Amino acid sequence: MKLFFTTAPLLRLHALPLKALSLSAFALVLSNCTHTLNVNSKTQPAKHPEKTSPEVVSLLTKKENFMQNDPHIWLEEVESERALDQVRMWNKKSAPKMKTPAYHDIKAALLEVYHSDEKIPSISYRGDYVYNLWQDETHVRGLWRRAPLASFIKNSPEWESLLDIDVLAKQDGKNWVYKGANCLAPAYEKCILTLSIGGKDAGYRREFDVLHKSFVENGFNLNESKGAVAWLDKDHLLVGIDFGENTMTQSGYPLSTRLWKRGQNIQDAKELMRGTAKDVALWPNTFKAADKQEEILLVQSLTFYDTAYFWVPRQTTKHHEAFAPVRVPLPKKSSLIGQHKGQLLLSLQQEWRGHKTGSVLSFSIKEFMHTHNIANLYSVFIPQERQSLGDLSISDYGVTAVRYDNIKAKAIALHFRTDKNAWHEHNLPMPENGNLNIVASDENANTVFIRSENFLTPDTLWALDIKKKKPQAVQSLPAWFNASHMQVQQFETPSSDGVSIPYFIVHNKNITLDGNNPTLLYGYGGF
Repeated sequence: MKLFFTTAPLLRLHALPLKALSLSAFALVLSNCTHTLNVNSKTQPAKHPEKTSPEVVSLLTKKENFMQNDPHIWLEEVESERALDQVRMWNKKSAPKMKTPAYHDIKAALLEVYHSDEKIPSISYRGDYVYNLWQDETHVRGLWRRAPLASFIKNSPEWESLLDIDVLAKQDGKNWVYKGANCLAPAYEKCILTLSIGGKDAGYRREFDVLHKSFVENGFNLNESKGAVAWLDKDHLLVGIDFGENTMTQSGYPLSTRLWKRGQNIQDAKELMRGTAKDVALWPNTFKAADKQEEILLVQSLTFYDTAYFWVPRQTTKHHEAFAPVRVPLPKKSSLIGQHKGQLLLSLQQEWRGHKTGSVLSFSIKEFMHTHNIANLYSVFIPQERQSLGDLSISDYGVTAVRYDNIKAKAIALHFRTDKNAWHEHNLPMPENGNLNIVASDENANTVFIRSENFLTPDTLWALDIKKKKPQAVQSLPAWFNASHMQVQQFETPSSDGVSIPYFIVHNKNITLDGNNPTLLYGYGGF
């Protein structure tokens, strides 16, 4: 359903993730527009009752009565002819306003933003370089490039072109779409590039030499398939693709993972494990053991919500046989995140062993590899009321994460003290009262790139030195509107289950909250 009703200059807004709450926050933008949603002038922050108070019960009763008698409830049937006729009527009223000089001025201003070259590039970070796929009117399919880390942090990147996807598409006569690069750490000189025809899920995988800027002749090259690969070392690749008959699940993803040796025919590669046709998929992966050796980890997606993890040892010991998968004893609704100082980290999507949903825990890799059990769990992060964890990155230097306190983001560092067998948390000096996203990191390095944003401040990319706990602004978007006269306020309102739902209002500092202000409403409901 399309509603064309605004004639006011639009503010650049960003939804702030709510994570653990039952509904997400929503923002109200008070401006001059023709469609009115009244905001009560007596809006106040709500308390966080442990149980539903009489006041909330009364409010919810009123809300239920209102919904039952809502004269516009028929608009919920979004595809009904009555609703569509109403939308057509609104559009007809709005159409003349889209021919006015004010509309054309707004459109021109918005196009200036959309077409601007002043963008923060989307990057990945490997070793001493940052990588980017740059797209513009010349490089429609994209130019894969890299720049030295030091030059990028100084906001004077010395870009080096690695592969022009437009040129490659013309040479091959294929409608290539770049789908990503999986590079072998720590040198990152060899990568598996995934290219798909037209952007579909299935892709071709080809080994690429970064130093020579060319594909490797007779390298690790795979025909079109859905699936994934993971480097074990320079001569071994873990592969999950369509190997032929009975190797794909009913969902259309691989159910078999093989260990492929360089120079070997893929059909002769050793099968490590086979799932079932009813699984979603079996994915190849790796993790670092306490001795820094890469270990094989297979991820069996039982459903879209349930997962089983298997470690595949490569040597026979008194504890296990070589290449016999060992299931990691974790709950099905959990996710392994990575390792730090001999600890494997996991996040919980269900309660387990006295720990609540949303917790991040760790356990000893060495202990598990010897006993195949998890005797001791260590608390990395336990969410408090109205608190959750967002992005998280792990490196040899520590764990960097985004914590949400009542949906306001804060950057934190987490370290495991081996002398005390405990995790410690402390805050990092990053912008607050907005959202933070960890956009790039390298498990072998001490720099993390974080993007900050809020309603009134241009997005900024920061390079955070984990060891020094010092952020440096790398690049910011232009200030496309004057925000000096604007302000942001956070309030809350109870939902139907009694949970207080936070929301923000963005408005002129001098506005009179009398219930008569035209308002743009942005909302997002939880899954």
